Amino acid sequence: MLRGRGGSTAFGLVAVVSAFLVGDALVRGDWEVVLRTTPPVGLVLWAIWVLLLRPSIGFDANGLVVVNVLRIVRVPWEDVEYIGMRYQIVVETRSGPTIRCWGGPTLPRPQPARRGRAAVMPRAREVDVLNDARDRYGAAPHGTPGGGTATRAWDTVALVIGAVCAVATVLAVTLP
Repeated sequence: MLRGRGGSTAFGLVAVVSAFLVGDALVRGDWEVVLRTTPPVGLVLWAIWVLLLRPSIGFDANGLVVVNVLRIVRVPWEDVEYIGMRYQIVVETRSGPTIRCWGGPTLPRPQPARRGRAAVMPRAREVDVLNDARDRYGAAPHGTPGGGTATRAWDTVALVIGAVCAVATVLAVTLP
């Protein structure tokens, strides 16, 4: 599983601060504050999880699985034309659409110019990992249930969790 840098750190910091704030009210026995603040805190944690932690790029013998914000794209190896890096990992398919991997790693910082040398734009190691996997699995005989084209679907797990958090937040804010 390939993920962007820093998402887990940001999520962890917000989760620790949130647990401290809600835990303080819990320790003091202020149940009204606990019941009114837990759903909005959960909604904020869900948003950070969906934006920074959940997006990722996975692969197996059947192809790539790109989890973007609230969307999941499955691309069989037969449909992968090119895997490259612009600001983020980009997968060009034979069937047409270009898939931008929001949750994937971004380009590393360029190395500064040294005396007599130009600045060097480093290559992301994750692109090499994905290209190696494409070369290894793309040539192997296997059955792809997707029919050879990329399929897109909503991320139902994230949507259900978000809907539950949103309804709980509305109830916590509006009920007397």
